[in-house]
Amino acid sequence: MHLPHVAPTMLEFAGILPFVVQGNGTPSLHQSYNYVILPLGFSDQVSFPTIKLHLAGIQFAHIENSLADPFADAPLHRLLLRGIKWTIGLSFRRRLPITMSVMCQLKGALANDPQIVSQDKLMLWSAFTLVFFAFLCSSEFTSPSSVLFNLLVHLSHSDISFTSAGSLSLQLKSSKTDPFRMGCSIMFTPSGRSVCAVQAMHRYLAHQLSGNSTPFYFLSTGQFLTRDKVTSILRFQLQRLGFATESYAFHSFHIRAATTAAEASLPSWLIQTLGCWSRNCYTQYITTPASIL
Repeated sequence: MHLPHVAPTMLEFAGILPFVVQGNGTPSLHQSYNYVILPLGFSDQVSFPTIKLHLAGIQFAHIENSLADPFADAPLHRLLLRGIKWTIGLSFRRRLPITMSVMCQLKGALANDPQIVSQDKLMLWSAFTLVFFAFLCSSEFTSPSSVLFNLLVHLSHSDISFTSAGSLSLQLKSSKTDPFRMGCSIMFTPSGRSVCAVQAMHRYLAHQLSGNSTPFYFLSTGQFLTRDKVTSILRFQLQRLGFATESYAFHSFHIRAATTAAEASLPSWLIQTLGCWSRNCYTQYITTPASIL
């Protein structure tokens, strides 16, 4: 029987907990209450959206296997979820932006880190500046894992080129708002400052072996650059600089990009286009200065 990928935890529950699931392997509504909703609802480590995600997996498993929707007529279910929501609340972690000042400090921290080899320093700085100036999502420049790479989807050496005027051209094969993989091109012009994506790219390419058998960004150990690796290195360098690392993550680059674009009076439709946001969720990334308030 095929079960959806959205319910892996439920499959683990069905395998280790002492209850008998239905004949098709899907938990019953009563079992969902006893083994999913109540334990997760009183756990300090699980947020309310995560509880709803697990329940969506249960619901989808029933529908996919031609069973009745277990939550279609369940007033207790709605009341229980409402009580859990009021009890634990909706978790919201405020992220801080990676500003130009922070980028300048990051550049110095990377350059002075004795634990990172020179090639990796050039690679990481190029990746940081590319994300910083291009509103990139993690999937647009990283690999899904340290060993997996798809030339048809992920960034490779052939996607990077320079114009006669010295600008950098980045060809994205796909993005989260490009499901048909039509691709798009992003242009970077030299900033002439210490934080410059074009300069960082030139320095990285001077020490990188050309070829399309590997993703564009990879470590000297041969491992591919992943989102988790970017986040862990970013937080480690910020910790060395004395920043509160729990307030920074990959989305900190998006917050900075949206905020800077808004400060430059770019129209909302252009900010949405630059960030590949299909809806107005980008407004949550814009930090309003206290002087305006």
